[in-house]
Amino acid sequence: QSVLVFIEKKRECDYLERQLLQWGFPVCAIHGDRAQRDREAALNLFKTGQRRVLLATDVAARGLDLQNLGLVIHADLPRDPATLLHRSGRTGRAGRKGVSALLVAPRARRRVERLLRDAKIEASWGKPPSADEINALDDARLMADPIFTEDSSANEAELARTLIDTYGAEQVAAAFVRRHRAG
Repeated sequence: QSVLVFIEKKRECDYLERQLLQWGFPVCAIHGDRAQRDREAALNLFKTGQRRVLLATDVAARGLDLQNLGLVIHADLPRDPATLLHRSGRTGRAGRKGVSALLVAPRARRRVERLLRDAKIEASWGKPPSADEINALDDARLMADPIFTEDSSANEAELARTLIDTYGAEQVAAAFVRRHRAG
């Protein structure tokens, strides 16, 4: 599932893209100061799944048909109800469900409540998950990964036996978990 993150300033969009790429996150960015060919290349990476996160200014709020976009994050608050609706409308298209989330500082809650009311949106409020909650969800996803129930090729099975004979099952599993969490 893909994620679209709206950021107000182009400079912040570029900075966040550099930081996230440096940390190994599959991210790309688009905004109005980027050349059209660069925006198209970033959108192609996103649409083909080579990048799962798209950072964008409001250049992406209208006219983009992004399939399988399950989450829109408003990292910066929109200024008006129409912008909120256009940004949020990038997800849940063609009858599919999607989530639009606003990151709101406590001091901005009243402004956001007014914005939501003006846009005729009923929202539920929640606190961000803790690091422990995020790790628990990540562990649950790992445990449910279909890779564990797929048949192994002969080559994979042979390498697995060699790894277990050399390092032991627990050490191999721990290395797998470290590799998964590093990604």
